[in-house]
Amino acid sequence: MTHRLIALTGVPGTGKTTLAKLVAKLGGDKIRVIHLNEFAQQHDLHGDPDPSHHDAIEIDLDELDSAIAKATEDEARPVLIEGHFAHDLACDGIVLLRTHPHTLIARLEARDWPQSKVRDNVEAEALDVIVSEVMDADSIPSFELNTGENNPDKLAILILQFVQGQLPQGATPIGTAPWGPADLPWLN
Repeated sequence: MTHRLIALTGVPGTGKTTLAKLVAKLGGDKIRVIHLNEFAQQHDLHGDPDPSHHDAIEIDLDELDSAIAKATEDEARPVLIEGHFAHDLACDGIVLLRTHPHTLIARLEARDWPQSKVRDNVEAEALDVIVSEVMDADSIPSFELNTGENNPDKLAILILQFVQGQLPQGATPIGTAPWGPADLPWLN
């Protein structure tokens, strides 16, 4: 069975955008990819930057969910929805991208993010924040992929297999990443 709407989620820096682009390239015209940040901007669904949260843009998830539903209602192809809050939208499957905190620190620092924003996102990864949110959607097929140790092309193939209705080999259950708070360098 092909999944209609698949969420590709994870904290910033786990490779969502990179992998979504690779999946789009591999899937060609057999898949549609929606990048949530771009979609929200194109449909004027974003609020003002919140300086208390590193200038994060507030987005009304109900409005976004409705707009996604409307934009995909006549879509015959499966749709991959990419964004760090994609799992909060109505979907038929979830792929959670995970990255070891040390790797994530390097990726986020390379973006020249403030240390407080790096720390917030790395702590969210180490403390399984998105894991717990995905586990709350227990009736939705889901799995996680470690993006720090695997080839992006291989990961894109696994994601495409899932979109096409297969549970790919190499997919691991949600919440099985072998890291946690002890891997946060500022706690040692």
